[in-house]
Amino acid sequence: MKDTGNYLNAASKKLNMIKNTFIVVMLLVTVAKWSSAQSGLQDVVYLKDGSILRGNIIAQYADSLVKIEIAGGSVLAVNRKQLDYIEYKVRTVNPAPPERNDTPTVRRQHGYFNVTEMGVLPGSNFAYDYYYGPSTSVGFTVQSIHGYRINPHFLTGAGLAIDFIQYPMGQLFADGRWEILDRKTTPFIFADAGYGIPLASGSSDPSLQVTYHGGFTWGAGAGMRVNFRNEGAFLMEVGYKMIKRSEEYDYDVWGTDKTT
Repeated sequence: MKDTGNYLNAASKKLNMIKNTFIVVMLLVTVAKWSSAQSGLQDVVYLKDGSILRGNIIAQYADSLVKIEIAGGSVLAVNRKQLDYIEYKVRTVNPAPPERNDTPTVRRQHGYFNVTEMGVLPGSNFAYDYYYGPSTSVGFTVQSIHGYRINPHFLTGAGLAIDFIQYPMGQLFADGRWEILDRKTTPFIFADAGYGIPLASGSSDPSLQVTYHGGFTWGAGAGMRVNFRNEGAFLMEVGYKMIKRSEEYDYDVWGTDKTT
């Protein structure tokens, strides 16, 4: 009986020692978590779609992924193409959203693009015949450009436009544009060159026949691009455009006269 009592006493002491050790370990874990929460030092990952991830970065791969452990122990893998930028170990106790007046653009760094525009064409018309001199005119234009973004700044493509000045002119042209900043809002410059084709058939009466011919066209200018949050953008442009065309007048009395 004495040996049994000693055995029970030893077992009880061992259990008490295990219990005390467990309590100490839990206290240390609690203190560590409390200290970490008080320090509020976390990595902050900003994504291009506006999302923000806070936690501890546990792995980074230069050409592929960044892994971050967020609250609750979940680990998220983020593709580097989705990243805006990272702030390492910043204080985030009761964080306020960072003020960012202009964020990097969410547009593609390269790939297909389309620009569809409408505008007003105030200017001068230099075509005339024996009865009419040069005059000012105001027209309307609509055009659509399709092309490829080679890098965050340079885009090139081809477009189709219709201008309405006295009579409609269709145009096929090449387009190149340079966006100065890789930002949500950026100024840009552009240049176009192509060929105009008259869409009117001319006129004819017993004493006069008028025939329209197309010619070289070019334009250049500058503008501002404001990207939307997800897809698309709003553009404002101002520039100069020259359309060369000719009008051939065949008079029944005086013969043929051609003006440009």
